[in-house]
Amino acid sequence: MNKDLNRELSKLKDYVLQSYDPIEVSSTAMEIYNNYALQLSVASSDKLMILVAMDMGDEFELPQNEVEDLLDFLINQQD
Repeated sequence: MNKDLNRELSKLKDYVLQSYDPIEVSSTAMEIYNNYALQLSVASSDKLMILVAMDMGDEFELPQNEVEDLLDFLINQQD
């Protein structure tokens, strides 16, 4: 488990719970991906890229509860 990666994912989830902005989530997810791509499993990488894609237009934006579920999956994968 990478504690830094887990911390970054947890901070992103906290942000989503407080004030949900899909573009900000996408940007932060991209930063996390850039910093930790080599440490992610294929499944985690795929889930994170779903979040990254949310800045590509309204049709790619997910509801807040789905983003929370994806982040829960990512955080639990790191444990």
